[in-house]
Amino acid sequence: MDNKTFVPSIRNVKKSYNANGQVLVAMDQYYNQDMQKWIPQDSAVYSYTEQGQLLSHYVYLYRDNQWWNCEAIIYEFDDKGRISGSLYLLRDGQYTWRDSQKEIRYYNANGQLDSVIFYGMRDKKWQYESKNMYKYNEQNQLEYFTQYSFSSSSNNWVSEVEDEFIYSERGLRTCVHIKLWRNGEWSKHKRIEYIYNENDLLIEDIRYTYDSPTDKYKYTYDSFDNVITKTTYSYDTSTWNWESKSVQTNQYDCGETEIPDITYTSVESEQIFNILGQPVDEYYHGIVIKNGKKMWQ
Repeated sequence: MDNKTFVPSIRNVKKSYNANGQVLVAMDQYYNQDMQKWIPQDSAVYSYTEQGQLLSHYVYLYRDNQWWNCEAIIYEFDDKGRISGSLYLLRDGQYTWRDSQKEIRYYNANGQLDSVIFYGMRDKKWQYESKNMYKYNEQNQLEYFTQYSFSSSSNNWVSEVEDEFIYSERGLRTCVHIKLWRNGEWSKHKRIEYIYNENDLLIEDIRYTYDSPTDKYKYTYDSFDNVITKTTYSYDTSTWNWESKSVQTNQYDCGETEIPDITYTSVESEQIFNILGQPVDEYYHGIVIKNGKKMWQ
């Protein structure tokens, strides 16, 4: 496809910050060429503890000229201030929340993430769903990331996918080998290669299956290292050439922005966290929230 024949898709990211410089709202918009105006897409809304730790992440979708709160992630911390778990909630309709998934995180002796276990809510009980395991090299870089599913029939963890990471001498990730567990061993599946500029910014990543190229993405940046264009290519096996498919152009506005009409923690009292307008000391869906501290029941 000739680059001159397609119109870039333009995104605008607007952000609002609290007094500590943390993002409160990040709203995505896209420019509708036919309507000649910006159309809201979605908005992420964040709250923090008094210590500045991320406490919650709400997602709103803009549909039918209004914001709809559709999902939420609420975090819990250990005594070292690390995320020890999170609860993922989905909203059924306009008013009802339901537990969807929770995760528990474990760390190794070096303070690195060692494993994450995911639970799903079934028959009103938390049950194993999947598990991620992390292994590091001598430079404390992530070397292997392995995913498992839980088999309720055998009551065992089953290997699924493993990513092996390769690094340059400067510590930049240059390649990821993606393997699938087949017939009792890991088999090659996909590969991703990364290329950087002199400032160590990613300018290109190339996808393979396994030795045949499939897709490629190129990036350009502004003076603040924000991605301003992302160009997508696909590999045409009939011509053995890369073919441009789309260009996404990003704009950044780090000033004030219109915040959706939501229930949100004020900057002055961030420990007062509301769910559907309920105060922090009330029970809701197995969570107790007291002064920014949550405990599963």
